[in-house]
Amino acid sequence: MVWPGALLANRIEPFVLGLPFFIFWYILWMFILFLGTWIAYMKIEGGGVNE
Repeated sequence: MVWPGALLANRIEPFVLGLPFFIFWYILWMFILFLGTWIAYMKIEGGGVNE
């Protein structure tokens, strides 16, 4: 969603949390992708518990 979303979010205003909207959009998707990767890892590895 960074590249295709950049076409929709390519604007400075409104400011979100003091950041231009495009920077906020980029950080939001990086956080969402991190969470998705972490959840997939925990699901595959069994929650990180050594068996």
